[in-house]
Amino acid sequence: MGTQEDNAAANDAGHDTRPVDPGDGGYRGFLEELRHRKVYHTFIIYVAAAWAIIQFADVVAPRLGMPDWSITFVIWALIVGFPFVMVLSWVFEIRSEGWPSLPSALEGFLRSARFVVLWIVGFVLFVVLAALYFGGLPNTSFALSPKDSVVVGEFQNFTTNTLLDESLGLAFRIGLEQSRYASVISNSQIRDTLAQMLQDPNSNVDRDLGIQVALREGARALIIGSVGGIGAAYKLSAEVIDPNDGRTVLVETATVTDIDSILGALDQLTRDLRTNLGESMEAVAESTVRLERVTTSNLDALKAYSLGIRAAGIGEVDDAIALFGRAIAMDPEFSMAHAKMATLYASALEANQLAREHRQLALQFKDRLTEHERLYIEASNTEDGSPAEMIQAWRLMRAMFPEDPVGHHNLATAYWRYENRFPEAAVNFSNAAAISNSWRHISIHNLGYVQLGLGEYANAVSNFEQAYNAQSYPIDAGLAHAYVVTRDYEAARQFLEDARLVPGEQLQFEVDQRWIAYYVDQGRFDEALSVIESTITRAREVHKQGPEFRAIAARLAILEAYPDKSAFLDTLRQQVATEMAQLETDSTDSDVSPVPHLLWLGKISARNGDSEPAQQILNRIRDRTEDSGFFFLEAYTTILTAEIALARGDADEALRLLHTAAVDRPLFQAHESLARAYEASGNRTAAIGEHEWILRHRGLPFAELMGESFGMEFSILDWAKANYHLGRLAADSGDANAAARHYRTFLDHWSQADPELPLIIAAQRGLAELDDRTDANLASASIY
Repeated sequence: MGTQEDNAAANDAGHDTRPVDPGDGGYRGFLEELRHRKVYHTFIIYVAAAWAIIQFADVVAPRLGMPDWSITFVIWALIVGFPFVMVLSWVFEIRSEGWPSLPSALEGFLRSARFVVLWIVGFVLFVVLAALYFGGLPNTSFALSPKDSVVVGEFQNFTTNTLLDESLGLAFRIGLEQSRYASVISNSQIRDTLAQMLQDPNSNVDRDLGIQVALREGARALIIGSVGGIGAAYKLSAEVIDPNDGRTVLVETATVTDIDSILGALDQLTRDLRTNLGESMEAVAESTVRLERVTTSNLDALKAYSLGIRAAGIGEVDDAIALFGRAIAMDPEFSMAHAKMATLYASALEANQLAREHRQLALQFKDRLTEHERLYIEASNTEDGSPAEMIQAWRLMRAMFPEDPVGHHNLATAYWRYENRFPEAAVNFSNAAAISNSWRHISIHNLGYVQLGLGEYANAVSNFEQAYNAQSYPIDAGLAHAYVVTRDYEAARQFLEDARLVPGEQLQFEVDQRWIAYYVDQGRFDEALSVIESTITRAREVHKQGPEFRAIAARLAILEAYPDKSAFLDTLRQQVATEMAQLETDSTDSDVSPVPHLLWLGKISARNGDSEPAQQILNRIRDRTEDSGFFFLEAYTTILTAEIALARGDADEALRLLHTAAVDRPLFQAHESLARAYEASGNRTAAIGEHEWILRHRGLPFAELMGESFGMEFSILDWAKANYHLGRLAADSGDANAAARHYRTFLDHWSQADPELPLIIAAQRGLAELDDRTDANLASASIY
């Protein structure tokens, strides 16, 4: 039994001097001990302090530029720290007789609430310092320069709401893509980059992989977005990472209390992010349409649309169209869904009517399109207009979005395909190819065709080969044309044999057409006819009139070179009748327009002295008031009119008309007609000049839209025969040396041709006559 002094000391030390009744039992005694040791008190203080710290961290950490994971780390640290604090609360209440005694001041402090709070604060400070050390302080001076590129990584959904899985990521990307200040690297380009890195192209671009992609693409920043749940609220976050050192340099966050407000919050988040990265507030306001407008407020529709984008990106066209259709069903005014449907119908399925319908619907609600999408749809819609309208529309898009290759590429296509303006086309294809994008090989490939039209044959071969090597796919087998023009027949043969192994119905029709050109250029008509007949048979089996009529035109070109003119003219008249009947019915089931075909067939009829079907074609075409879709209609109508005049003996009228048709555009067939018109008028020198022009432009038949779509083999034979005509004209002019040179060039070119062909016989006879004349001159000179 202790003294009063002992009891006083015990009370001073905070110990309870009441005796413990062993009969109280374990459980109630333990609970009483917890209360006595103030563990409950510590528990309440810890929970309250932890909640306050979490709220503080959620607000302050983003402002400090700390990454999202640092807040998660704090939460887990507090959870892990909880049992330690409870144990410490128990331990430091043990009586001095059961635990080594401590100084009374220290023991009192350790038992106090202040100790618990200070322990928690110290622990959190440790966590914050660690987060700052490992995550890095934000570089407050970090900013993008105009036209810097950024990679947008996978948008992470930390909620259980699956509606947000794809939709918010797409909306986040659209919000950033509206910037004209910085350029967002496209998903297709990212997929190509991943493939080059030997990664799965459909991999989720997380932080680590995104940094690798950004470094490879020379991007200035990686941006990763996320959405998480805080009770019933949603927290949106965007983290900007410098790929050069992997540091987080900027974090933007927004919190909303209900899902209906989430797109509005995401819209403001992307605006704030763009502003903090260097874009002016005025530029952001000017170039941005609110996400709820430019996409849709219906999250189900937005998810279907985002899944459609993903399906289209990996080539699943049918799935993409179904998903876009579902999005439109839920929101009929969803303009961007209509726009994507139009693009797929036009480019992947060649369903031009459906493409036009969806373009019109997209433009009907054009206030819900981004400016980029609106300009693209408006420019695409000019395909039913004039070349001048196309060029103006694509020039505007190029001016507004010069960092986007689409404006450059499509402007070049308009110059090339519809105007024969090859210099302007070359400049714009080069500009498109200079911009890093996943389909730049197409711009390079088309540049090759333009260079064939310009006579830059070595550059054309180089660009065709570069495009082929970049894609390891023959595209439309255009490289074969360059090899034929440069007469590298072995390379053309090897390329076409390789292309034959690549699957695809349309591609194989293109390969057939290149085989035909390959054989026709060398005068190997029997082999060409074998391919032609096979092509016609397969085209009829799959109901493709385009490949069929092109093959028939090639057969007519060959028959024109044969001695049996009556068989040729009968076949020609039969094809004219077929296409005239198609013109009368205006069948929408056909995949070709008969108008350009008939104009060409009319010219061939007239130049072979059969002007009656040519006149019938001319009359029918002149009566046609509706749009034919053929942009060289006026020029080729003039050429046909001139050919009819020439067939009737009016060379002067033919020349007048042909000069009109040939002005401002290098139409190959206009110059072929001019050569014969000049000769008919007696102007042999001008005729020689036209045949020399044809030789210099031997790549033009492959570059022209008219030649590519129908009748290319006529033009190939025209330039193959140009040396023969130059030999004949030179012989008539008394220039024996030039005549012999041209005859020999022609015969060398057709060294594998049928020796019974009329032109082969005529060239050999002309050369023999020149040799006889030379021998006679030598004999005469020896007499004197």
